[in-house]
Amino acid sequence: MELLHWLFAAVVLGANLYNYRFLDGAGMYNNIMSWQLTIFSLHVAPIVTIRCFGLLRRTELLLCTCWILLAWLFRRGQRSLFSLFFIFLEGLVAMCILEPPLLDALMVLQALISFGFWGGVVFASASPDFSFLPLDRHLRLGWRHMLASRKAQRCLLHEFVGHFVSQASFAAVLLLHLGRCPPLAVALPGVLLLVASYLACVVAASAAVPPHELPYNLGALPSVLRRPLPLPPWLVGGGASGGLEALTLPWWMQGIDGGEEGGDGGGGGGKRCANKHE
Repeated sequence: MELLHWLFAAVVLGANLYNYRFLDGAGMYNNIMSWQLTIFSLHVAPIVTIRCFGLLRRTELLLCTCWILLAWLFRRGQRSLFSLFFIFLEGLVAMCILEPPLLDALMVLQALISFGFWGGVVFASASPDFSFLPLDRHLRLGWRHMLASRKAQRCLLHEFVGHFVSQASFAAVLLLHLGRCPPLAVALPGVLLLVASYLACVVAASAAVPPHELPYNLGALPSVLRRPLPLPPWLVGGGASGGLEALTLPWWMQGIDGGEEGGDGGGGGGKRCANKHE
């Protein structure tokens, strides 16, 4: 059992370092697009995982601090409000008391994130009009296309890591730590509290930072809720901008039609693209 705990913990840490690097490369930590519920969870998971080992508190705090600095380095030390907030969030999780109701809520939240995402992918792949990321457009072309296209395979692997491996491994760590599955009725109030806290953070940031837009391409806040603060440009970064066109995606997330599917797309350089990463 101890070996399994270490194995799942290693997967949590490794998968999330990959996630951080991808998100930074896409330019998301510079604006409010990084403030998505899944990404909040990705930053909470490694800290909770470290604390689930039951180490001496002094050792635990040292490891959490090292992880917070490492995660910031994987964001290339970005100083925008949206990047620095994750240092605060991770520090808060490192300092708080990890009561079983909180861990229950986090475990259920992992299932909701994963099932919600993949349910959305299936729905979008079956819809001729609705799309929210390149993967659903690849799936729409059928499994023969998926087997033949390297872009499609890379998209599938990327989303599998970001929206299944990360969540399942973290849930496994919590399950091994708690020794039980949380009853849904007991965990639901904690889940609602976590989601409400997340929404409050997002709305507050959107209200304070122009152009007052929300993540998930939900548009801007109503004028009555906007309260811009006089923040320095380095802290504002790209601002509360949910525009998908600001993202810089890798070659394997660009181009879906048959003329672009056979090759690699030429390698490393990404370009501005209106596709969502998740």
